[in-house]
Amino acid sequence: MFRRALCVFAILPVFLLFNACGRKNQTAEEKSATEAGPAAVKPGEMVLIPAGEFIFGTNDKESLAYPEQKISLPAFWIDKYEVTNSQFLDFSIKTNYTGEGAKEGRDWRLFFTPDKALFPVVYITWNDADAYCKSLGKRRPRY
Repeated sequence: MFRRALCVFAILPVFLLFNACGRKNQTAEEKSATEAGPAAVKPGEMVLIPAGEFIFGTNDKESLAYPEQKISLPAFWIDKYEVTNSQFLDFSIKTNYTGEGAKEGRDWRLFFTPDKALFPVVYITWNDADAYCKSLGKRRPRY
């Protein structure tokens, strides 16, 4: 019985030592980021998408995305977050812009309520999105 207890107490520190070696020490920056909680959304923040190839489409002949093909794209910048209802509302107020959907009776404002201010804007046309981008000195991604 005494031997078993001695073996356990002899092996336990070795196990704890190896377990501690596997942990990564957090830097002060990582600790402050962890303590601060999730990062705040910064409207207009952009990220660089590196150049490269990707597979576009599928080999399923019944799909609208048929056939599968390799596409090579150059590097480009794109907004990190979607345009929200409140951002589009600010744009439409500042520029006195009336969306194309409003002319057709399907306006994005019909789906905008105060509790959805930070939701991505919906029911805007390509031209609405293009006007928004141009007002910021940007452009829509090309395909």
